[in-house]
Amino acid sequence: MPIFRINSCNLFIALYCIYIFLKARESSSLTGFLLLIITLISCGYFIFVQFKMRQPLMLRWLSILLYMFAFYGIIYILSGETIYDFEGTPIRNIDYIKKIGASLLPIYPMYVFAKKKLLTVNLIYCWTPIFILLSIYSFYQYYNHLLNNAILAGSSDTEFTNNLGYVFVSLLPLVFIKQKNTVLQYFYIAICAIFIVAGVKRGAILIGGIAIIYFFLVSIRNSKGKKKFSSILILSLAAITASYYISNFIETSDYFSYRLQNTLEGNTSGRDQIFSEIWEVFSNEGFFQMLFGNGANSSIYFTGLLAHNDWLEILINQGLLGVIIFSSYNINLYKSWIRYKANQDIGVCLGGLFIVLFLKTFFSMSYTEYTLYTCIAFGYCAAYISRNQQVTSIHVKRA
Repeated sequence: MPIFRINSCNLFIALYCIYIFLKARESSSLTGFLLLIITLISCGYFIFVQFKMRQPLMLRWLSILLYMFAFYGIIYILSGETIYDFEGTPIRNIDYIKKIGASLLPIYPMYVFAKKKLLTVNLIYCWTPIFILLSIYSFYQYYNHLLNNAILAGSSDTEFTNNLGYVFVSLLPLVFIKQKNTVLQYFYIAICAIFIVAGVKRGAILIGGIAIIYFFLVSIRNSKGKKKFSSILILSLAAITASYYISNFIETSDYFSYRLQNTLEGNTSGRDQIFSEIWEVFSNEGFFQMLFGNGANSSIYFTGLLAHNDWLEILINQGLLGVIIFSSYNINLYKSWIRYKANQDIGVCLGGLFIVLFLKTFFSMSYTEYTLYTCIAFGYCAAYISRNQQVTSIHVKRA
């Protein structure tokens, strides 16, 4: 079994999984140390990729994005300025670049591992059930944390919005990779769907729903004969089961009904207020600030909160230049998907990756929340594209 081979890829993934497991239990100096080690290793691979390896456009633009964040983060640290959130709590200057680095840098070791054929589709098959079990464990640990806080506050609430529903959304692109056992693949998707809904996070439910619908539509399109019929049958059964599960959840969960009603009434959890405040600041700024922004964590400086929208956050922090770079990154991710969408190996994974990453930019701070599973899917797809481009280049030169 590939999963039991001792190599740099398995050791890195295992280290990251240990960090996730311990972090789910309780944040501590040990989890902080493990995250530091993971980030430093990832930074080493990032430097290696920049100087020693060719990058496909989707990865090259991610590198440019990282350079931008690093530049603003370093200036923020050197400035010595202290910014306070809405509760008056000071924000550590180093946290800005630390969060982004921990989120995005692990893509680079995954890219190198995949290029060296240490990260293979068979290895992903082996790790996937472990990832799912780890995500379920983290989900319930976070629920217990919310429940204990409610009890300490004297509340009798037992239902909460579980942000870890987004972790199951991030698992979807990996699960979408073509599997030998389609029944097992559908089972994994069903587990992800159940926990996405159970998290009662509206953005996660919307993004996860769109991604799963996309997967089944592609599966039907790519199926032929009896397989097409079975795909349509499974999709129909899945739709009926999902409808029953959601309707039953609405009937039995007062909190879910409450959240659904708020959504229908246009309640945005204060995001509209944050948007109007940030836009008012931006629209009244001078040319320099409009073009280059106000610096890292400016959203907190002006509103006391993060923007909960990547585009707004970058607009106020890095200005129009930052938005252009972030747009180019997303556009190239989209172009990679369109170019390889018919590919049986990475097409559906790339599509799921783009849907999950792009849609989340409108609901949350996505670029600080890439999970291990997102990094694996991104690195694997980028390496596949890179190898394909090299093969094409060789053929062209020979011709």
